[in-house]
Amino acid sequence: MSSAACSSQVVWRWPGWYALATCWLFPVTTARRTNDVPLRAAFLVQLGALLLTIGAIFVLEAWNDASGSLDWMAFQVGARRIWHEWRHEAWWIALGAAFAEIGLVLLALLVMPFGARDEPVLASLAHAVRRVWLQTPQAVVAVLVVGVLAVFPWNISFREPLFVLLILTTLAWIFWSVLRAVGAPRTVSAPSRPPLCEFCGYNLTGADLAGRCSECGMHVADSLGPNARPGVIWESRRQVGNWQAWWRCTLDAVLRPTWFGRQLRVTPANSAHRLFLGLNLLLIAILSMLGIPFIRVVRTGRLPGMEQERATLAIGLTIAGFMAAGAVLLLALSAGGHGAGGRRRAGRNLMSISMQMGSYLSGFLVLWTLVLVVWSLALTLLEPLFVNFFEGRLLRSGASAALVRLLPYIVGLAIYYVGLSRATTAARYANR
Repeated sequence: MSSAACSSQVVWRWPGWYALATCWLFPVTTARRTNDVPLRAAFLVQLGALLLTIGAIFVLEAWNDASGSLDWMAFQVGARRIWHEWRHEAWWIALGAAFAEIGLVLLALLVMPFGARDEPVLASLAHAVRRVWLQTPQAVVAVLVVGVLAVFPWNISFREPLFVLLILTTLAWIFWSVLRAVGAPRTVSAPSRPPLCEFCGYNLTGADLAGRCSECGMHVADSLGPNARPGVIWESRRQVGNWQAWWRCTLDAVLRPTWFGRQLRVTPANSAHRLFLGLNLLLIAILSMLGIPFIRVVRTGRLPGMEQERATLAIGLTIAGFMAAGAVLLLALSAGGHGAGGRRRAGRNLMSISMQMGSYLSGFLVLWTLVLVVWSLALTLLEPLFVNFFEGRLLRSGASAALVRLLPYIVGLAIYYVGLSRATTAARYANR
């Protein structure tokens, strides 16, 4: 092999402190080049980022005390006043920093499934903690960007919705960057395991590829052959078309979860499932945001005025952010629980499979978001009917109203949970 070919495969390693300048623009590149950074060095980076964030907050507080003025003398007066106040609140600041440290570890636990591989669970956790710590410098940029808009006296229309949009966009960018960093490619030594029948777990060492499993009678080739776990149709979307691939992937994940789980590889060959997830999160946010003003127009029977438009837009953006964040939270908690539970049921870490399956089930969440919007609209339209003809008992009694409104959420969660569980179980004996 030529020296040029060898050099093209070299990944230059960066020291951890490079993340202070690069993580917010190049999260994946930073992750790939800092995979070998010790946890101690990563902790020092996040400690430095925490101090820089506190410094940024101090500067913004002083500037706000000066009423957003660019006058240096007014800023100095504000800085001295804020410093005097902070000296008396040092214990509270230290307590807040301690809670921030705990929050980072909890965030690492939450995003751990996004970067898990076929490895010990503790190795996946260490990787997630390293990635989260090396992404903390993004907090400095976020505080400065949001703080400047909040403090500076901008004379613009729709300031409140824009402020909400900026906060949501900043949080989404940070969280998505963390997810991309955690899921960045890395080399993991695969554990040594005997070849198993993917249907019953029988040891197939020495079995003829053209034969059948001695335990369950399934074809050996279905477990060990070249066509075993070929990947899902979304990975071939360029050949079959994006829309058809999305639709078939969404339906198969819900209607045939066990079969779907047997198409997934324990170590994903690419990041197709993350693209599928990102697309569906965007669709969930758009549907949620558009559903709020539409329901409000139906409820009031007229278009909102200027002030109401601002409030409606701000509420719609907030709900869109909460719905997208809720989908990610549902994925992280369910995938982490099912995947880590594989250690007890099958003796291996199955978070990679559960994460992929949860991502492909996000297509179902898009459809279910549409169902929720239609359900809310139906309740809005039918509420006068219940009030006039049934004295409002169904929608006004506490328990009944809660049950009616929560029913689609309960059904959706049950479908999601069953699909994820069956797909993860189908991968407990996977060979690739």
